[in-house]
Amino acid sequence: TMTPPISTSRTEQLIHFLTYMQHSFLPYCRQHYNPQLEFLFCVVEQMPNDSRKFNRGKLLNIGYTVCTKHKPDWFIFHDVDLLPAQDIGPLYSNHPGNQPVHIGKLFSRYNSDPHYFGGIVSMSEMTFSVTNGFPNTFFGWGGEDQSQLYRLRTIDGYNANKDPVRDFFGLSSSKLLIHDMEGLPFVKDKKEKLDSKKARSMVKTEVLKRDREANVHLIDGLQTLDFRVLQRTIVTSWLLHYIVDVRPSVLSPYTDEIVEEMRILPPLLIN
Repeated sequence: TMTPPISTSRTEQLIHFLTYMQHSFLPYCRQHYNPQLEFLFCVVEQMPNDSRKFNRGKLLNIGYTVCTKHKPDWFIFHDVDLLPAQDIGPLYSNHPGNQPVHIGKLFSRYNSDPHYFGGIVSMSEMTFSVTNGFPNTFFGWGGEDQSQLYRLRTIDGYNANKDPVRDFFGLSSSKLLIHDMEGLPFVKDKKEKLDSKKARSMVKTEVLKRDREANVHLIDGLQTLDFRVLQRTIVTSWLLHYIVDVRPSVLSPYTDEIVEEMRILPPLLIN
């Protein structure tokens, strides 16, 4: 069953997330939904003491790029502070098909927002590559998920009415299907926390407008992804951890340059 910890520490959230997924959630999915199910977790972390704000979109692009060499059947872009209930295991156990599955739509904090496309999204490599991924230019919280939703709609790549997540809407009204380890149930709570840390994007509206009106979404994304891997840690056969320098995005190809590689088995994660 899902243990509902509340923590403001990203490290603690990550440990809870990985422990729960590997030792509880995924075994349940294999037993009940897909016995062949295997996952590779790729944790991508913006380098400590980066003077720039958190760039979720670019980190997800980097995660996608470094994972493609492992040839996964599909990708699930996942915030580490969200724990899925076993009831929604089918959404993790089956290939999303030709359009994404927005699992995060079951997150109660945002489930009434039609523009929200964040939290947890399951997507095929083909779909993600055709959209050019997330924008690289959203430094600070907010906006990158709306940009991705816009990119999908320009190619008729997503229809919310056909999303299998809808099959769980009835259950979500009576049961918590995604647990928030931040313990911030309302949007206003999240915004207050972000404002206290000056972590929100101050140019979200402007960048979204440019993304659409100037067709910048055709350029800003996987095509112009540049980054530097400062450290790649092979934690286990199912867990990779990257620390990256996201650098201001310029029109140049990415560099998957490994500065330091380590292999560790932290006792906190592995029984």
